[in-house]
Amino acid sequence: MTLRPVALVALALISPTAAAASSCPAPAASAPGQLPEHHRYVFLVDTSGSMRGVGGTPNIFGRVKSELKRFLASAPDGSTVQFNTFDARLNSGPTFDLPDERQAFQAYVDRLQANGQSTHVYRALDETLTALPEAQQSATMLYLLTDGKDNDQASATRLQSFLQRYQVQRGPHDWLYYITLGLQTPADVQQALKNVPRTQTLSAAPGQLPRLSVITIQPGQLNLGNLRLTPVAQRDLNVITQGTSVNLQAQVVSPDLERHGAYLTARLNAARSSGLSSVRFSLKNTETLPPGTYRARLCLSGPDGAAVQPGALELKLAYHPAAHYQLEAQKAAGTLELKRGEEQSVTYTLTGNPWATGPVAVEAQAPEGLGVTLNGQPQTQLRPGDRLQVILRNQALPSDRAQQVQLRLRAPDGETGPLAPLTVIQPKTFLERFWPLLMLAALLGAAALLWWWTSRRPWALAQIDGQTFKLRSEIVHLEQLTGSPDLRHLSLRRRNTQGRLHKIPEGVEVRAGRDLLETNDVLERNEEHTILRDGQLVARITLKQAR
Repeated sequence: MTLRPVALVALALISPTAAAASSCPAPAASAPGQLPEHHRYVFLVDTSGSMRGVGGTPNIFGRVKSELKRFLASAPDGSTVQFNTFDARLNSGPTFDLPDERQAFQAYVDRLQANGQSTHVYRALDETLTALPEAQQSATMLYLLTDGKDNDQASATRLQSFLQRYQVQRGPHDWLYYITLGLQTPADVQQALKNVPRTQTLSAAPGQLPRLSVITIQPGQLNLGNLRLTPVAQRDLNVITQGTSVNLQAQVVSPDLERHGAYLTARLNAARSSGLSSVRFSLKNTETLPPGTYRARLCLSGPDGAAVQPGALELKLAYHPAAHYQLEAQKAAGTLELKRGEEQSVTYTLTGNPWATGPVAVEAQAPEGLGVTLNGQPQTQLRPGDRLQVILRNQALPSDRAQQVQLRLRAPDGETGPLAPLTVIQPKTFLERFWPLLMLAALLGAAALLWWWTSRRPWALAQIDGQTFKLRSEIVHLEQLTGSPDLRHLSLRRRNTQGRLHKIPEGVEVRAGRDLLETNDVLERNEEHTILRDGQLVARITLKQAR
């Protein structure tokens, strides 16, 4: 069953006092800030005849049964109900598991009769507690409802026995309600219970009945953060009620702060429809408050008849400079040169001021083609004093272009110092470094090879007196070529693929038909030329294309 959110009112700021500390005990050390795992309701109802008007008293029994059914109609699922009645003796009733046995519980209550003759209250309390199994993780709500005083002869002894047993068995979430209908709470009960935490004595006017409520507050602990950096903190509480909606009151108990003249205030705003209520905390008078971490308690209470769980919420707060984190390299990295497939590592240590406790998330932003791991992972967490090994692996970086890797720190509880990026470069390969020189050498080699090949290849064929000679040199001396002394000192020069007369000695004529040729004249291809010395024919020469 869904519990209804409790109706709240805004509270004025309240400074803690010694009286507040006494009314708001610290949560049990075994379960600080914890909520009970389930609720156990134990009802001990007076069934003496006076409850139904015998002897002239108001008939209150029908209203008691209606209130019990109304109250438990909103009990959380998983609760158990133990129902006992008493008059001169204890009548142990059945136990009901909610919500499955809710109808059975209501039918049982409807059948109850008030026909007893005596009212042995303390005996019934003592015997009920003796038979009750211990359940430290349960919230045991023990409700006693009676319209009379204990008339057992051994009442004083029974009351003391019950109180001793209750002090031993009482769990961190247990409440005891001693409810008297139509009379004041007996003085001995008032005196016995006034110093027992989480107990209430309620007195209703004749014919009236208190409205019962159980208010559950979640969570059981609040961390207010660093109130030096943010003096005002707002936190949400989930407030759920069972039974009658009530107004809550809040006080803050902070002896550690008060010792230095400071104090914490709380303002509780009205609950919203979702069941959430915001609490605004403010730290005051901090002039002499030394830096450190502190604890306090938010004490919540309701009117008579309302049980608040937990009645005190643990508050954690800090008052100190901001936490500061810094990554320090073990040695200056400079620019890292990484060849393709090569890796290098850089080691850092996380340092911090006294308020830096971590953890701090570390991640890297790297260019494409560069693999980065942080302590072997894509990202990691560190605390001050931890080492960070950054491994960089060149997977496919461009050559001779500086790339940067930026390490980033994320500290939820503080700030981080600046961190210089890592610079990585892939050096040029041998070919990339010397390719201009290699290209020039290749061109020169090709030119030399072409020259050599050209020099070895004949640029023309010369047919001289029926013999064919290959012309290779730039200057061809016909005497050396043919071995004929008649052609001494006569030479040809290569001009591209043509032959020109280079030197014509005295007394020698070279003719193309009737035309007399001179130095530098071209010997046309496939045309016969005659060579005369002293007017006598000494040779015929024809130049042809070399194949």
